Amino acid sequence: MPRELSRADLADLARPGDTIFIACGTGEPAAILAAWRETRPLLRAALVCLQIPGLNDFAPDEFGEDCRLRTAFPPHAARRELAEGRVELLPMHYTAFYEWLANTARIDLAVFQVSPPDRDGRCNLGPATDLLPAILTRTDVRLVAQINTRLPACRDGLAVDFDRLEAIHRADTELPQFAAVSGGSADAVAEQAAGLVEDCATLQVGIGRLPDQVLARLADRRGLKLHGGTVSAAGLALLENGAAESIVAGVALGDTSFYARVAAAERVAFRPAPITHGPAGLRGIERFTALNSAMEVDLFGQANAETASGRIVAGFGGLNDFLRAARASPSGRAVVMLPATGAKGTVSRIVARLSDPGLVSAQRGDIDTVVTEHGIADLRARDLDARAAALIAIAAPQFRDELAARWAEIRARLA
Repeated sequence: MPRELSRADLADLARPGDTIFIACGTGEPAAILAAWRETRPLLRAALVCLQIPGLNDFAPDEFGEDCRLRTAFPPHAARRELAEGRVELLPMHYTAFYEWLANTARIDLAVFQVSPPDRDGRCNLGPATDLLPAILTRTDVRLVAQINTRLPACRDGLAVDFDRLEAIHRADTELPQFAAVSGGSADAVAEQAAGLVEDCATLQVGIGRLPDQVLARLADRRGLKLHGGTVSAAGLALLENGAAESIVAGVALGDTSFYARVAAAERVAFRPAPITHGPAGLRGIERFTALNSAMEVDLFGQANAETASGRIVAGFGGLNDFLRAARASPSGRAVVMLPATGAKGTVSRIVARLSDPGLVSAQRGDIDTVVTEHGIADLRARDLDARAAALIAIAAPQFRDELAARWAEIRARLA
């Protein structure tokens, strides 16, 4: 039986130098983190987590002296700590991060939130099952959960035995609310990308406004399946209106009302990263269509999904897991989407070479289709020159001549 902790007890959870896993998504234990912000007890601690931009945003400095963070996603709230070297960015695919957590990472303490135990003594993880199951497989980690009655128990999700927990803290707090990153109009890009989605496809989309705009254009499709790391209201709408038959996801992104709907929905399953991202879950899926966004694509067909204006702003996460699964899928499509220009039309996002050629998020062999508002570049079975020509054709018109000239220079050096 786990011991019950008061708010005052939470300050004594961590020991100096502990490595602490903090669940993110809707698993973020808001009451525990709030108590730690007040007392800052995490002395020389290392935090391990994957914060979702727009959903979880905290910095290690909030919780203790010389606290640092190990992650594969750079948190927006910790730019200063990143510059100071107290954010350790791990270049890991999502599935590799999961396996690291399950097998080799040093983790002393894990904090997360769950729903109250059911009649079988099981506490549901709610709509956030991507990484926490890796920790739950271990017997060497102290497990402390916030019991939150506002966290909906998923109809088809995962749970932990109440007696498996070392300690609990009962507190009802609002769930993290997802705010999609806003930007320029994504409508024209989404219109092009939606045309690639056929009936009966299994669809994976990334996070943000552009993927949601694509989903909003698929209401007339039939037989779709959604399988990926996340599900949003736009994805659930496809299930509710009959366009989709099922959803498999690791994390829900939305507001309180959406969390309740998606947790209760039939044919929605929440699963850990090896199922949503890994070979075990993706192998053999036909017509697997992966639609993801990037910052820029160069004329070789390589993508940058991590840096903007020279700064690291994102991680590649599951990008390559999904692109490679789509390339291996019969009739699959590995798609990268992006507006043709940035900075209010003053720069091209189809570029001759990536702005940081040493930091390639997706290799040229992993992408078979690139989409902008100006069209679709099908790169499959095309040689270097044909790929470059196809990409120049979907760049903004005012940049095409310059790109063609740059390609001629690059091509001459390769000969």
